[in-house]
Amino acid sequence: MKITRYYFEQIFNSTFEYAVFNYIEFNSEFIKLLFEENKTKIPLKSNIKKEAQFYLSRSIGINTLKFILNNLCINESLMINDNFNEGEEYYQFILKLINERNKFPKIYFIIKRVHELCNIILENIETSKDCSKIVANIKLEIHYFPSDFPINLSEKAKNIEKWHYRGHDCTKYQLVNKYNPKMKFSVFIEKAGSFIEFEIKRIY
Repeated sequence: MKITRYYFEQIFNSTFEYAVFNYIEFNSEFIKLLFEENKTKIPLKSNIKKEAQFYLSRSIGINTLKFILNNLCINESLMINDNFNEGEEYYQFILKLINERNKFPKIYFIIKRVHELCNIILENIETSKDCSKIVANIKLEIHYFPSDFPINLSEKAKNIEKWHYRGHDCTKYQLVNKYNPKMKFSVFIEKAGSFIEFEIKRIY
């Protein structure tokens, strides 16, 4: 245990340019127990200057998301590649991530089948009571997107543009928050066959 704690101390006391986690599980609860008597009062967070990339498997999805939420601070971009996880608990952790603007300026999701996630994120942006916490730049890439799955277009969507380009169906519009109309986001959707990409950016 002392050796494990020592190495975690080195991680938390360091700053990294980039980090890539290939199917590695970190248990946030275990880290918390490990530093239960944190006499040195070191912050239990690893700082990454540019980008952190996470590749998730089915068995490590939730624990890894907890680790990202509780033990990471990224200055530029977080990328999550996940072809396996889904379900209500998983969606709730994704929503927690996109509401941590101070920790993650940009989040890029690459996922295989979780098509419901696009509507969940769009609804959160529209109905959040404090959308100042929402990450300013969110990109969502979904493979195997069902052709008959409806993408919810809010009644509050403005400046809607649609066009077709080289087999790609594109939609662009502005989304306004329900509780704070001054908070606006640009939404760009590009669909080609079973592939779809969302890019959501806050408008300043």
